[in-house]
Amino acid sequence: MSDSSFDLPDVKNDALRALIGTIERELATLDRPLPAGGGADPLKAAWAELVTQLDIGPAIATRACPTCKRLSRANATLCFYCWSSLRAEPQ
Repeated sequence: MSDSSFDLPDVKNDALRALIGTIERELATLDRPLPAGGGADPLKAAWAELVTQLDIGPAIATRACPTCKRLSRANATLCFYCWSSLRAEPQ
């Protein structure tokens, strides 16, 4: 199965999440004067809109299959790769 849509974890989105976190920390340290009239900082507002538009969501929860050791979604009941039955993990 070489379909990249089933590759876990989502490396591109994980990299985006890390980059978003870094930029947000840097934005928080900026000491910029607010625009006249007291509105929101346009840079921070634009950044918040970009993050909203990216809509990457949280990282997919995964776990290793006890049989083949490949990653599957944490809520899976069957391994995607070897079809072993996966017990529900306690939450």
